[in-house]
Amino acid sequence: MDKIQGNMDTLSSMQLTATMEGLDAECKLLLSSREILAVILKETVDEYKEYSREEIIGFIEPDSIEADREVSPGRTNSQVQGAAQEFAALNEKVSRFDIRLRAKNPRLSKEKIVIKLHIDVEPQKSYRPGYPVEKRGMYYLSRELSSQLSLVTDGTDYGELEKCYSIWICLDDIPKGEQNSVSFYEMTNTKNIGNCITKKEDYDLLTLVIIIMYPIRWTRQEEGIA
Repeated sequence: MDKIQGNMDTLSSMQLTATMEGLDAECKLLLSSREILAVILKETVDEYKEYSREEIIGFIEPDSIEADREVSPGRTNSQVQGAAQEFAALNEKVSRFDIRLRAKNPRLSKEKIVIKLHIDVEPQKSYRPGYPVEKRGMYYLSRELSSQLSLVTDGTDYGELEKCYSIWICLDDIPKGEQNSVSFYEMTNTKNIGNCITKKEDYDLLTLVIIIMYPIRWTRQEEGIA
């Protein structure tokens, strides 16, 4: 598990959500800011490590930022309209992405072709909600990936699938030894038999990030922030 190494600006921007316990709407409004998102993405998205926060802000598509999109099958895809519509195949608890957005993938984009990253940011009050947060994160990632294709037909081009990130910010119920840490989970090629040639961009489609905060409550005034 990689430790966050003293980036107090990042910690401060994330920790603001900790002072908003129970204020879900305000928390989502904060995390919908491209300035705050850029701070988080700079530290968690590998494609952005070499870029400044100002550049990352420019990568984020402002019109793509949305809250409360349903995760359920048939409702995640942006082409499906009308959240009240009932689907016969659905017989499950309704889950929603907290903050969902698209941003430019500078590694794969070319002069006239823009390849995007699909990013989900989830502030999570409890790190121990009664199930592994990691499993829920992988579920969200799977839905985010599959939602990029509307209807699968014989002519479906799976090459159009773009990379997905799910970033979870956990605030409470954190074991003392795990506080203030970040874990990354991603797809990797573990074994090749024969003369196989693999390209990372062909399978590197899912990355889960679990940020485990130090559960301190403070205000902007206490930290001397104007």
